[in-house]
Amino acid sequence: STLPKGSRWATSSPTADLTGSWCIENSDGFKKEYDRFLEALGQPAIVRAVAVQIIGLTKEETKQENNGRTLTITGINPLGVWKRTLVSSGSDNENSQYDPIFVPIVTADSEEVEAEAWWEEDGTVHKSWLRGGQKYGGGDFESTRYLQSEDVLVCKSVFHPNDKGREKAVVTWRFRRDGTDKTTPSVPSDSIGEEAVNEIQEGTEIAPVKPVESTSTKSTSGLTNDVKIASAPTEIISEVSKDAGITPVLSTVPVPSTKETASTLPKGSRWATSSPTADLTGSWCIENSDGFKKEYDRFLEALGQPAIVRAVAV
Repeated sequence: STLPKGSRWATSSPTADLTGSWCIENSDGFKKEYDRFLEALGQPAIVRAVAVQIIGLTKEETKQENNGRTLTITGINPLGVWKRTLVSSGSDNENSQYDPIFVPIVTADSEEVEAEAWWEEDGTVHKSWLRGGQKYGGGDFESTRYLQSEDVLVCKSVFHPNDKGREKAVVTWRFRRDGTDKTTPSVPSDSIGEEAVNEIQEGTEIAPVKPVESTSTKSTSGLTNDVKIASAPTEIISEVSKDAGITPVLSTVPVPSTKETASTLPKGSRWATSSPTADLTGSWCIENSDGFKKEYDRFLEALGQPAIVRAVAV
């Protein structure tokens, strides 16, 4: 049959099919690149430390249909599933004239954006844009997907900030076809959330975060902040709670204490001293109820934390 004309196609090459189940290649080099990507998005060191630890549990399932006009991508991680369908527009083998197709999509961060897609390089490279997002200071995401080989899918992601004074955030994901590399973690689609964290790749250990004294991170305003990185996920969660100022419900492990008896109580609604009957001294264990977990998740979401970080923190 006759191939489309021009540089932008609505259909793929007959030799290009991105359909498959894919496991991320979680190399040390990729972890460093992903950390730089998150830093460019404005994420603080504590958030990046958590995200880098669990990124290896990411899996993608892709389904290419209608001669490549539609590409459905299902991203799977410990929190849940993000499924979206991209619709390509461009020339085809019957017509070189076309109108761009824009499809509304809800992102993994629960933002409504507008998606546009097409094929380049004679139908072998899939290009897509998600425009109109307000997260990360506002900007658009560009994705370029192609097969490096029959069993390796490459996806280059670029965040283009609205603020032209900021640098772009760039990361290249490499996925290996599921079943071709036993060392690659696999996330089953029927094990999502807390169960997935416990059940994925039983027997596979996730390396703890290495302790770092401090690091300097630049905010989008140009200010430099020193952030202490905790040495393990539990310490990270503790740091996030402390820095955010959250006041959880606690149960006490009593320790001996002394109290001073005040002969005359202060007046007014604001005191410099406590009541003789009030002593907050002690060692405390958190009451980690299901209700608190839900409340803490909403709290982190209100702080602007992405879903993948909230999943681990909760």
